[in-house]
Amino acid sequence: MIYVFDLDFTLLDTKKFLAVLPGAMGVSARIFRSTREKYFPEISFSRKYSGYKHIDYLRKEGCIADTVRARKKVGALFKNMDRYLYPAAVPLLRKLREEKNELILLTFGDIRWQKAKVNGLSIKKYFDRMIITDKNKDSVLMFLKKSRGQALVINDNARENIAIKKAMGDRISLILVKSSHSRNVRHTMKEYCFNDLLRIL
Repeated sequence: MIYVFDLDFTLLDTKKFLAVLPGAMGVSARIFRSTREKYFPEISFSRKYSGYKHIDYLRKEGCIADTVRARKKVGALFKNMDRYLYPAAVPLLRKLREEKNELILLTFGDIRWQKAKVNGLSIKKYFDRMIITDKNKDSVLMFLKKSRGQALVINDNARENIAIKKAMGDRISLILVKSSHSRNVRHTMKEYCFNDLLRIL
């Protein structure tokens, strides 16, 4: 079996991670949110966010004076990204790996920012392949049409899941993880808390 895992809001408690970014950048949560919405708006329910670029915009807005200090503090967060994983992430990946499944990590966003997050995670050792992209996930996953085994995608974005299913058809199954993106379009898919996956997979 091929398991394709999304990162943000799926394996990673991104809400928890975003909560510590304002302090690292040296701004209030209110300023962080307002500038994030201004410079990184959601387009088709996806957001190519970069904390590095955000720091530059905060300097431009006069919200911070020292970008070097802010970058160092944000960089320090990446040294222990495991603290932001959902509790079931490591046990689940270890279990699937021990069962000889093929594991793929697929994450969408700003390439440099997503790489920094992935590099700070110990779970990368469980994956046969890691795909960091700023392209639509359904187009990136087309290579699975040539694979022999059945694939299961675990992702929190309902709109992305519908596009993946449309592109891949019966070659792929989907699990929708409950998040702020799991209801960004009308659907009939069941939503799962990530920590429930250890029980059902």
